[in-house]
Amino acid sequence: MAAGRLLGIASNFALIAILARIFITEDMGTYFLLFNIAAFLAIFSRFGVEQTVLKLFSDRVNGEGTGSLIYAYRQVLLIVFVASAVLGLAIFLTGALIANELFNSSRLASLILPLFIWSVLQGLQAVHAEIFRAFSRFALAAAFKGPLASFLTLLAVLLLWQRDPHVTLESVFFVINGVQLLVIALGIVLIYGLCFIFDQGHISASHEFAARTISRLAAPLFFNQLALFVATQSDIWLLQAFSSSESVAYYAAAARLVIFIAVALQIANAVLPPFISRLRVRGDIKVMEQMLRFVATVAGIPAIVIAIILMIFPAEILRLVYGSGYDSAAPVLVVLIFSQLVVALTGSCGYVLIMHGYARELFYTSLVGGIFSLSLALFLLMAGFGQLEVAFAYAFGSIIQQLFTLFYAKKKCGIYTFFGVYKWRL
Repeated sequence: MAAGRLLGIASNFALIAILARIFITEDMGTYFLLFNIAAFLAIFSRFGVEQTVLKLFSDRVNGEGTGSLIYAYRQVLLIVFVASAVLGLAIFLTGALIANELFNSSRLASLILPLFIWSVLQGLQAVHAEIFRAFSRFALAAAFKGPLASFLTLLAVLLLWQRDPHVTLESVFFVINGVQLLVIALGIVLIYGLCFIFDQGHISASHEFAARTISRLAAPLFFNQLALFVATQSDIWLLQAFSSSESVAYYAAAARLVIFIAVALQIANAVLPPFISRLRVRGDIKVMEQMLRFVATVAGIPAIVIAIILMIFPAEILRLVYGSGYDSAAPVLVVLIFSQLVVALTGSCGYVLIMHGYARELFYTSLVGGIFSLSLALFLLMAGFGQLEVAFAYAFGSIIQQLFTLFYAKKKCGIYTFFGVYKWRL
């Protein structure tokens, strides 16, 4: 599980490092913007169902309910299809206008179609990973969360670069979408097999897994993901709107590096939800808190070490990974380190709320953080400040959101999840 997650992160960073040496800075900024927009649109294409099916499928696998999982999976695909169709219509009607008027990017306008395809495939990929997690197939969940597609994309781009040194954004998009399409097709086959085995061939409709029921449960998570995106990733949009693609490239390069701080917690979060569900069903709240605080402590130690290394050598690491010129983003990197460190040290409080059915409370925390970050950053940019001040705004907003989430996990579920010297005994 850990190896798969690390492979995915390493493949992503290797791909970005290669693209940073292939593209000029402006094109690299456009790539980061496209990646950011695809992640945002993917929220619409999956409509929050990935976290909903994680809970529903986990509960069903752990003995709750009687519904057919094949029927549930078909309903999930129906929701994604309808959401993607609505998204496609909206992009067709407004995509070019937004690209030209809001982001001042004719290049973005020319890539609307592959961007839409990328976002839909990202959404399906996230849904598949969560279903594998619900079945406790953690190796498959890790692979389908991104590492498999990232590794294959890296190999394809390397081959493309070897054949033609003048690689374009269009050709990179073609490779990304082609690889993800293959991975999605494989995921569909594997999930159908798992569901068929669990159902023992008995496929029947059930109210608990109907599309309407899943959509109702997913709606708060959908809005939470939108709010969380605003709180943590809309900084790229603001910089593109108020600055240039070059500024986006430098800022996004720094933002990508801080992901390493919480990588141990991300690996743990890929495994924890089924165990949280199991302990919740059994009513073992004390054991659950012990487990989660133990995990936060173990994951927090490498987070602190990585954060210290990045703070001591920010410019050198940026230059090593991305090449000359990117070291100018060192101050941004240092600021963003603090918010990511708070995320790592507060543990899996968000998943605790989700697995206990408190998606609405999670939405409130994301909304507060998102409004704060966006409002402050917009004010600073309109006052003439730049990317460093934007980093301060989003780091502060992220810290507020994470602390509120920690507070709600204790208030609603009776569980603390933060880092601390804590022994876990079953």
